[in-house]
Amino acid sequence: MKKLYLAFVYALLYIPLFILILFSFVDKQHHFTWRWYHILFNDDNLLVVTYNSLIVAVLTATFTTILGTLAATVLVRYRFPGRRFLSITLFCYIILPDLVIGVSLLLLIHLLNLQLGLRTLFLGHVTLCLPFV
Repeated sequence: MKKLYLAFVYALLYIPLFILILFSFVDKQHHFTWRWYHILFNDDNLLVVTYNSLIVAVLTATFTTILGTLAATVLVRYRFPGRRFLSITLFCYIILPDLVIGVSLLLLIHLLNLQLGLRTLFLGHVTLCLPFV
């Protein structure tokens, strides 16, 4: 019974994805087409955005993994003033909704007169991902 329930849950998760992929190859007359992918890969703005997203993702994953591992090691092995505050601060990011953290970071960036760009996007992603490492 448990396996049947699990199969049902996975089906609910994955069947819409497969349908979406299937319909991405169909035009209005229900014929197979590469039209949408041709449009997708010929849009220069979309390719730039995709490239920037990959750069932010790779840098965030790398930097967060290194910094998170170092922070976890320090928090577990050493006793120092402010250790409890640092631990609570990291755990608060797990409890708070991402929207609250995002708006707070946007306000902080605005107060510091930083220009929005890849650097601030990277710092925001690191802030959101660090507690989960």
